[in-house]
Amino acid sequence: MARELCLFLSVDAGKVPEKKRQPFLETTVRRAAPFSDPAFGVAWSGPRAAVWYWSQSRVLELLGGERPRRLRFVPEALLTGATTEAGAELLTVSSGFEGRIWKAHHPVASRCWGEPPSAQDWHAFLRGAGLPAEGDVPPPQPAPVADAPWSSSGHGRATPLAGIEQFLPRIALGAGALFLLASGFQLGSIMRAAVDTARARQAAATLDEPLARILDARQRADAHAVDIEQLLALRGQPSQLRLLAEAGQVMQGRDWQMRMWHQPVPERIEAIISMPQPDPEFLVTVWEASPLFQDVATELSRQQNEVTLRANITTDAAAEAAP
Repeated sequence: MARELCLFLSVDAGKVPEKKRQPFLETTVRRAAPFSDPAFGVAWSGPRAAVWYWSQSRVLELLGGERPRRLRFVPEALLTGATTEAGAELLTVSSGFEGRIWKAHHPVASRCWGEPPSAQDWHAFLRGAGLPAEGDVPPPQPAPVADAPWSSSGHGRATPLAGIEQFLPRIALGAGALFLLASGFQLGSIMRAAVDTARARQAAATLDEPLARILDARQRADAHAVDIEQLLALRGQPSQLRLLAEAGQVMQGRDWQMRMWHQPVPERIEAIISMPQPDPEFLVTVWEASPLFQDVATELSRQQNEVTLRANITTDAAAEAAP
């Protein structure tokens, strides 16, 4: 998938159980995407994910509206370049030039230009990732497309099956054969389940009332375990009202407008701010000075005079908000 068709997102899933990280990542991408049909490729570095995502309908439009039978798209960014410990680099890709910023062997920022970026564009890119805006634009490095992703955990997502109508007779035949093969096993399983259910009901009928109440309470507690975990994860975070009030205090006395406010996960906020003359470095400085925000990063939006700002909610703020 050409780099120019992709948007980039860095996701920290450190507080999410490992088995739930993939669903968490999919939800995060859907919330961040400005379109309703995102597909993506991802490279994991421990609990952190570097995600390049795109619109499936846009890809089908470029394919002339013809749905492929089966394709697996992998972002060009996963097949070009190599892992770097830290720093910024500029790569030559098929559609132009891609800038990447690495921290601890993990890409935290990625941006594409049709032409080599100017010094102003490059410095804004550095400031958006929290790096000092200094030095010249590095010379572009050739980045041929490799046969495999540079990350052992890098992968893309397959498109849905298309043109499937022509295969319906074969699918029906195969499904019928599978049904006949599995019906015997299913019938046996149903009978065993019925017997087990009858035995369980008979055993439950012999229990005295106090023990039955205990078992009922245990079953209800297990059923709500997921909800309890989610509520505990949210406990202690400052309210949206307090965060918005702090944002207004930080920007007090300046000509600005809040275009969008989003909290994709409890410990992180994302906002789009409109200013007559956006200054990402200034925004990083004043927001970092707030006791509620840390790890502030900015990126100039495609819309004129707009800046995308991302920040983590500080641990101290969460401690103050805890009951």
